[in-house]
Amino acid sequence: MPYLGYNMSNNLVLGLRAGISGESYGDDKESMFNLMPFVRFRRTPNEKMGVYLQADATVGFGSAEVNSIKNKRSSFEIGVRPGIDYAFSDRWAINANYGFLGFRTATTKPDGGGDGTTANVFGLALDPATLGFSLNYAF
Repeated sequence: MPYLGYNMSNNLVLGLRAGISGESYGDDKESMFNLMPFVRFRRTPNEKMGVYLQADATVGFGSAEVNSIKNKRSSFEIGVRPGIDYAFSDRWAINANYGFLGFRTATTKPDGGGDGTTANVFGLALDPATLGFSLNYAF
């Protein structure tokens, strides 16, 4: 998902990430819209490199169709992610983060009403889904 961030100082970044995701497998489909405000606390061991801890909260909503049954979906997560960045010029940098410690919840409800399902998870995630890379341009 693309994001915009504003460097409040060398050690603090405020930002917002937004995006649409979708998957399709056979006749089953899923789409979500996600919005994630974040704050990144950064330390710089040298001029080019930084390490950071990002605190963020994500809210998402969308739909899924599984076995020809349409469902509404919503999700929420709040937590922290560690990361590193490297500035290879005055304006360009590359970021990488891995891992997530926090709380996640996801709810699925049938379109026509009825009982839905909710999954709640709190913990540490260290799987490939938590790996992220980004290319940054400083205006």
